[in-house]
Amino acid sequence: MPAVAVCVPGRLAATTSNASRGISEEALCLKQLRDYCPELSDTASHVREFAKIMDRLDGARRLPGWIGRVEHAELPVIRNFACNLRTDLGTVVQG
Repeated sequence: MPAVAVCVPGRLAATTSNASRGISEEALCLKQLRDYCPELSDTASHVREFAKIMDRLDGARRLPGWIGRVEHAELPVIRNFACNLRTDLGTVVQG
């Protein structure tokens, strides 16, 4: 695996931004990490989608599809989480 420069934002990174784009250094670092590691990017996307489903109380309609997609992902931890959700889907959907 080639060497990669990983940026570590300083204490002021959250307030420092690229004025022309309005992007914080922290957001740029995260983008670099996600570009370098597709698995991290996929994990973040799946977690974000799951959070939206749960936040909108839309599990009965959308959670089975999410579980199906994640069960085929190359992400063992997320895949295991989805399999466990499926075993008790009724309880998860009811909250």
